[in-house]
Amino acid sequence: MFKAILFISHLAILGSASNILLLTPPVTKYASKSHADNMVVLGKGLIEAGHDVSISRQGTVRIDNPGNISFFDVASPLSDETVEIIGETIKKSSVDLLYQNISMFALDEYGKIIWNGLIEDCREMLRDSSMKKRLEEFDLLIIDHFYFCGFILAEMYKKPFIMFECSSYITYSEAVVPSPMSWVPPFMSSLTDKMTITDRAKSVISSLFLSYFLTKLDKNFEKLKAELQISPGKSISQIRKQSELFFMNSNNIFEFPRPLTPNIIYIGGMLAFQPVKKTDIDPKIEEITSKRFGIVVFGSTLNFCNHPSLLDDIRKSLVKFPDVQWIWSLKCSLDKDYPNIHIFKWVPQAYLLSKKNCALFISHGGLNSVYEAMYHGTPMLVIPMPMDSTDNSIRVKRHGMLELLPFHTKDLTFLQEYIAKMLQSNAYKISAERVSSLIKSQKPTPLENAVYWIEHVLEFGGSHLRHSAIDMPTYKLYNLDLLLIALIICLLIVWLMKKLIVFCLMKCCLRFFKKSKKD
Repeated sequence: MFKAILFISHLAILGSASNILLLTPPVTKYASKSHADNMVVLGKGLIEAGHDVSISRQGTVRIDNPGNISFFDVASPLSDETVEIIGETIKKSSVDLLYQNISMFALDEYGKIIWNGLIEDCREMLRDSSMKKRLEEFDLLIIDHFYFCGFILAEMYKKPFIMFECSSYITYSEAVVPSPMSWVPPFMSSLTDKMTITDRAKSVISSLFLSYFLTKLDKNFEKLKAELQISPGKSISQIRKQSELFFMNSNNIFEFPRPLTPNIIYIGGMLAFQPVKKTDIDPKIEEITSKRFGIVVFGSTLNFCNHPSLLDDIRKSLVKFPDVQWIWSLKCSLDKDYPNIHIFKWVPQAYLLSKKNCALFISHGGLNSVYEAMYHGTPMLVIPMPMDSTDNSIRVKRHGMLELLPFHTKDLTFLQEYIAKMLQSNAYKISAERVSSLIKSQKPTPLENAVYWIEHVLEFGGSHLRHSAIDMPTYKLYNLDLLLIALIICLLIVWLMKKLIVFCLMKCCLRFFKKSKKD
């Protein structure tokens, strides 16, 4: 019924279709393409609704299966050599982060190499004299939260925009959403919504660190904004807050229950809701999946091929379960062939998860992978990467369909134990199927919800959904001025009390002294 109503509403606006530009970071071919994948799904949904959609493409960014989405091409100043250096940095830092044996200095050095490339791409875009004319045709920009340059561009040419966070944590801070630290776990805290006194202390520290972390990220582009004299009196954080709406890759099944404001729109799991492609599947995969099987996929950036000991630890665990066929996405071969381990350079992940014989999904815990496992009802064993993987896993673990193997505290010698535990218990599968039913019961779907709200903004804007806290200075938001006044009053009362006590004592002593003198 909802789809029919949505379709009729789309027909009504076909005569006045809008032109929308999707801005996604110009990451290299070596980086994760999950952000671009989400944007492409959103773009296709908007095209089906009768709109014209373009997506930014700069450098060697990978944008797969764009369909009828047009490309908004931007020149990149990065040489092939620089792209390769960035690629090697991404690959090396990914494995170092998995081990968590990397120093803050080394991490900062990795970051500089990657961010410098992004800044050079941004400088090229902002200096492009044709950009103003090219942007005139667009009614709305939808900007990936991590595309800092996109917000500067929107401010430079005064274009309305919606911010889309393809992860699911940082927007709460950017959009000033109430987040009580005693029961709303902050990003990168690895906490649940049930906290001990120690957890609450950690929550406060994590919240402060998040504020520092976000400010540090912005500083990379604040210098460029100042150099080009774009809105000198306004920070990038303030520009983001001008967003008509804030889209988040989250939903009420994934996220812990928490306060929200009207301008936060959950559209989590758009990719998972897409029809599973069942054509052009490798016949060997079809044969393997006719039996009980498991999947081992660690994302597009994590490459174990240069770490033979790590590969061997995983291989030793997998061969201990000969009754399970393992499909492993790996860009290199093992030392020899094993009857129950099948190596593929690429696997159709969503297709494999949709198969009834899929017993277990071993993953790094990326958000898109988590949503696909939830949608298809497949138990997960997560060996988390830092950043959001642990937080993603903790949220899903409460549903009983996931186990977390923290690599930095329990090495892969524990992998066999975890796999055995999950394969031997049917409880994980039952819980996963319940989560799948919850996810599929959502109406409207995430994509339908996103399209509805985009059309709402195109027609009405988003100011009526904007709460006043976004525009408040920090002292007013947290009542620091009232606390200061209260502190001054308390100090004044203490001072007066002290003066009064001293005065009374002096009077008493004086009387006693006079009386003693008379006697």
